[in-house]
Amino acid sequence: MNLLHLHPMIVHFPIALALVALLFDLGAYYFKKDWINKTAVSLIVLAALGAIIAILSGFFFTKPVAGLAATLRSEHIMYAILSTVLLAVASIVGLIALLKYNYRTKLHYAFTLFMLLAAVCISLTGMVGGSIVYDVWLF
Repeated sequence: MNLLHLHPMIVHFPIALALVALLFDLGAYYFKKDWINKTAVSLIVLAALGAIIAILSGFFFTKPVAGLAATLRSEHIMYAILSTVLLAVASIVGLIALLKYNYRTKLHYAFTLFMLLAAVCISLTGMVGGSIVYDVWLF
């Protein structure tokens, strides 16, 4: 197995987990069920941990690039780190809201906001990463 393919395989897990967590969280507003809130928080915690692993795999299992690809890689790294920080903050806020306040507080709105911001940053990260792979630097 070529280790250069490891990063693209890993990144899809935190992306999917984060987006499904956001869907569960938005569903929690409508259905008002605690298990949906707990599921959203659990998924976002897993997404944050997966994002950390994805960043590490990007640093260790991608080849050096130059020129436009290097510029895009720097932008990709910036968005990836921002996405991971937002996922971590959402995880912390979600856990506090869930464990301390049983989720019926304004922290739930903050949790949703951080997840929405993370979803935007994740989209930007993927867009720039895809540009590196498919537009500038083909495997």
